[in-house]
Amino acid sequence: MAVTKVEGIVTAKKGSNGFYMQEEQPDDNEATSEGIYVYKSGGAGVQVGDRVEVDGQVKEWREDGYSDAKDLLTTQITASSVTV
Repeated sequence: MAVTKVEGIVTAKKGSNGFYMQEEQPDDNEATSEGIYVYKSGGAGVQVGDRVEVDGQVKEWREDGYSDAKDLLTTQITASSVTV
Protein backbone atom coordinates (compact mmCIF):
# COMPACT_ATOMS: atom_id res chain seq x y z
CA MET A 1 0.00 0.00 0.00
CA ALA A 2 1.37 3.41 -0.97
CA VAL A 3 1.47 6.24 1.58
CA THR A 4 2.28 9.91 1.12
CA LYS A 5 3.17 12.71 3.49
CA VAL A 6 3.42 10.58 6.64
CA GLU A 7 4.77 13.02 9.23
CA GLY A 8 6.64 12.39 12.45
CA ILE A 9 9.69 12.95 14.63
CA VAL A 10 12.78 10.76 14.26
CA THR A 11 13.23 8.93 17.58
CA ALA A 12 16.12 6.58 16.76
CA LYS A 13 18.40 5.59 13.90
CA LYS A 14 19.06 1.96 12.96
CA GLY A 15 22.23 1.58 10.92
CA SER A 16 22.75 3.77 7.90
CA ASN A 17 19.53 2.85 6.06
CA GLY A 18 16.75 3.11 8.63
CA PHE A 19 15.15 5.05 11.43
CA TYR A 20 12.14 5.03 13.71
CA MET A 21 9.66 7.89 13.71
CA GLN A 22 6.72 8.74 15.94
CA GLU A 23 3.68 10.96 15.69
CA GLU A 24 4.11 14.40 17.23
CA GLN A 25 0.68 14.29 18.84
CA PRO A 26 -0.24 10.75 19.99
CA ASP A 27 -3.94 9.85 20.14
CA ASP A 28 -3.77 8.28 23.63
CA ASN A 29 -5.36 5.06 22.34
CA GLU A 30 -3.57 1.93 23.55
CA ALA A 31 -4.92 -0.04 20.58
CA THR A 32 -3.06 2.07 17.99
CA SER A 33 0.63 2.50 17.33
CA GLU A 34 2.23 5.93 17.34
CA GLY A 35 5.51 4.95 15.68
CA ILE A 36 6.90 3.09 12.67
CA TYR A 37 10.21 1.94 11.23
CA VAL A 38 11.29 3.61 7.98
CA TYR A 39 13.77 1.96 5.58
CA LYS A 40 15.47 4.14 2.98
CA SER A 41 18.06 2.47 0.76
CA GLY A 42 21.18 4.62 0.66
CA GLY A 43 20.16 6.43 3.84
CA ALA A 44 17.85 9.30 4.55
CA GLY A 45 20.22 11.88 6.05
CA VAL A 46 18.12 12.30 9.20
CA GLN A 47 19.06 12.91 12.81
CA VAL A 48 17.21 12.07 16.02
CA GLY A 49 14.77 14.91 16.70
CA ASP A 50 14.25 15.83 13.02
CA ARG A 51 10.68 16.39 11.87
CA VAL A 52 10.24 14.37 8.67
CA GLU A 53 7.73 13.68 5.92
CA VAL A 54 7.87 10.24 4.27
CA ASP A 55 6.43 8.83 1.03
CA GLY A 56 6.70 5.13 0.21
CA GLN A 57 5.24 1.63 0.44
CA VAL A 58 3.97 0.02 3.64
CA LYS A 59 5.39 -3.50 3.92
CA GLU A 60 5.57 -6.34 6.41
CA TRP A 61 9.18 -7.35 7.11
CA ARG A 62 10.49 -10.50 8.80
CA GLU A 63 13.48 -9.63 10.98
CA ASP A 64 16.72 -11.61 10.54
CA GLY A 65 16.79 -14.74 12.67
CA TYR A 66 13.02 -15.27 12.67
CA SER A 67 12.52 -17.12 9.37
CA ASP A 68 10.70 -19.94 11.19
CA ALA A 69 8.25 -17.59 12.97
CA LYS A 70 5.27 -16.98 10.69
CA ASP A 71 3.67 -14.28 12.86
CA LEU A 72 6.61 -12.08 13.94
CA LEU A 73 6.49 -9.38 11.30
CA THR A 74 7.44 -5.73 11.58
CA THR A 75 5.42 -3.12 9.71
CA GLN A 76 7.64 -0.61 7.98
CA ILE A 77 7.58 2.08 5.34
CA THR A 78 10.01 1.44 2.52
CA ALA A 79 10.59 5.07 1.67
CA SER A 80 10.80 6.49 -1.83
CA SER A 81 11.45 9.95 -0.37
CA VAL A 82 12.20 11.48 3.01
CA THR A 83 11.99 15.23 3.53
CA VAL A 84 13.45 16.82 6.67
